[in-house]
Amino acid sequence: YLQVIGGKTASLSRTSARLGAMAADASPEVIEDLATWAWEVGMVFQIADDALDLVADEATIGKPAGSDIREGTFTAPVLMAAAGPDGERIRHLLTTDEPLSDAAVDEVIALVRDGGFVDLSLDSARERLDLARDALSRLPDGEPRRILETLGEYLLDRVQAIQD
Repeated sequence: YLQVIGGKTASLSRTSARLGAMAADASPEVIEDLATWAWEVGMVFQIADDALDLVADEATIGKPAGSDIREGTFTAPVLMAAAGPDGERIRHLLTTDEPLSDAAVDEVIALVRDGGFVDLSLDSARERLDLARDALSRLPDGEPRRILETLGEYLLDRVQAIQD
């Protein structure tokens, strides 16, 4: 999962930040710190987006809840749940019908949410956000840094607001 989202989202974020810093003639240290920040925030973005797929409704995210599951994309919370106490039931639901029924998707979502696996994945995102903050702390203080510092929190706050 981490390799997939790293290659999918975080690498794009890191490359964009690195090229922008290089174009601005930033020092090698600043380039690396921005690239590290962007990688970690890219990972946070994808983890938060995957969590939204399990906790938000279509009006909020523009697609039905459980779209990843329906497409056969199993994100961190689903993978953790499939290895947890209800794992046998989840694996059965995910492999019985093709395409998956709405009832099967709803049950998987409920098992993932009730088991606390969305929160566990968000905990990993918070750890990554700490790494991003650490990288930013080495950059000069100022408005650009403060803006970058708020981005990761915004991503997690969005999920938290829906869960509450």
